[in-house]
Amino acid sequence: PAKQLTVGNSAFISLVIPREINQVKEVVIRLIPSTTGTIDWTANCSYGGKNEDESAYTETATANGLAVTDDRVTEIDVTSLFVAVRADDQVGVEFVLDAVTTTTDVYILGLYFKYK
Repeated sequence: PAKQLTVGNSAFISLVIPREINQVKEVVIRLIPSTTGTIDWTANCSYGGKNEDESAYTETATANGLAVTDDRVTEIDVTSLFVAVRADDQVGVEFVLDAVTTTTDVYILGLYFKYK
């Protein structure tokens, strides 16, 4: 299942950071564009642990003009959003499709969280 996202709309992804984490290696948002073109995007992330505010930590990443190819899985590196994350933190990520050229929408597959 994938969430279809058009310009100005958001997709939301949540996860709990695994207890056995030692280090965040890489975090990417995976999507599939409907047509070849470029996209502008913003990702907002907030997280906190037990007995903390749900947005004890907030981070934002954005980029313009990301080239995407029709029906190809695209990965957007958002590792920078997870600089202070700890085991058992509850994380929420909002992915916003800010603008597009040629392509009309994307399908959000989810978040791939690589750690050791």
